[in-house]
Amino acid sequence: ETAPVAHAVPHGLLDEIDSALRELVTSGVSDAPQALIERLRRLDARLRAEGLIWPADTLAEIVQHHAAYTAHDARFTPSLLAALVGEVCARLDAIRANTGAVPQLFVRGSPSDRETPIGTARLIGLGCDVRIHRGGVELAAYLQDADSGALVVVRRAVAEPEDAAPASIPFWQLAQPLVVKGAGIAALGGGQVLIKGGKRLPNGAFLPGRAQLSLNQQAYAWESLRAPVLAEDFAELTARIAAQPPTALRPRRLTDGLYVCAVAHVEHAAFDPAAQVVRAVVVDSAGRRGVLVHPYTTRGKAGAEAMLAVLADRPGDLRFVAGHVRLSAQGLMIAPTALVFQDGTTRIGLLPWVAREQASTAHTATHVTGNGVQHNLFADYWVQVGDALGDLLVVGVQRADDRQAQRWRALAHHGAAIGFGQTLRPVEQLAHELEAQARTVRWNSTLAAQVILELACLCLFVDEIVV
Repeated sequence: ETAPVAHAVPHGLLDEIDSALRELVTSGVSDAPQALIERLRRLDARLRAEGLIWPADTLAEIVQHHAAYTAHDARFTPSLLAALVGEVCARLDAIRANTGAVPQLFVRGSPSDRETPIGTARLIGLGCDVRIHRGGVELAAYLQDADSGALVVVRRAVAEPEDAAPASIPFWQLAQPLVVKGAGIAALGGGQVLIKGGKRLPNGAFLPGRAQLSLNQQAYAWESLRAPVLAEDFAELTARIAAQPPTALRPRRLTDGLYVCAVAHVEHAAFDPAAQVVRAVVVDSAGRRGVLVHPYTTRGKAGAEAMLAVLADRPGDLRFVAGHVRLSAQGLMIAPTALVFQDGTTRIGLLPWVAREQASTAHTATHVTGNGVQHNLFADYWVQVGDALGDLLVVGVQRADDRQAQRWRALAHHGAAIGFGQTLRPVEQLAHELEAQARTVRWNSTLAAQVILELACLCLFVDEIVV
């Protein structure tokens, strides 16, 4: 057996970060002194010097969120700030404990997680997705290096201020403008690229720079894709995902959770009007099932309708699915980036997020009636907690008012009503502390700040359990 590697734990540095986070929670992003922000930047640099790349990246994103807030950037998202604070706390706790349950390289990163030049590479498109957030959307194309198996992502951010008129440009149109020489997001996600030059960032983002690029159609011979992105069946895919640590303790890759799996046929495909999603049950060669779930949006309706039409009309032709995969109470849930169908002796790919509107995709939708996935009250509850936590991080616990106290007391009552027990303790404790603030002349915010950090960490892990 190989003995576990002993990693030095920089306790002093980690304690300084804890102290800085408590100060940030106390003052709030809205009133954070510049001296604190500069401290966070210096702590980021010291983490990198210690080889703690992923905690440093997370801390850097917190600083970026502060900058977005002060610049009145519409993309500032309080709940995402809360998630970042929770991730820092989770990683620091795992570094201190060093139990071996999670590889320290996952938690810490390493000096090798750095910007890497790319020579000549052939990249195979694995589809696209769209992330909708405050202030705009982000389109992404995912690709695998045919030789190394490394995954990269090319992104395009489209700013859309909240005070502007509702945007109506379809996603497929946003995916057409060039993001590299000669190719847009849709072309990259559905093609294959021979590239010379460019850089790969530690998070998997690809920066083409002045790289030479040749774009061609691909044959979708996905049997030749490299592991670990390729899985032969759902059993293999389930085993891989079940063996992984929580997301907050894994390497911070933009391609995290992206897989390709071979399938045999579609068992059922329908539109779920309650959830506003296209949902399909797909079956692998061993008879195991997975569920495809793709949101139906006004701007993405062309792709959603095309996906539903092809799945319903050609259920026996589906050969591969690519997408972000997670385990849930309903089994494997796949948010597809691409679907590959057999078409005679050739194969065709459908990219649901960026597929063009076509007359041939017209289809009378079958609706889910009693067999749809039920509304998840437990998951929704922790989304509400995360939102409340984000808002509290903006104003700061020192300036929290009666409305904040009432909001947290209501969350505590609601959590108890739907059946949470011990998990609810920090919510109740925070509600108690905020109520005490109104009754106490010299209220000490230390305990409340610590509970907020604990809650931020807890929300990350509960989110993966209850979805």
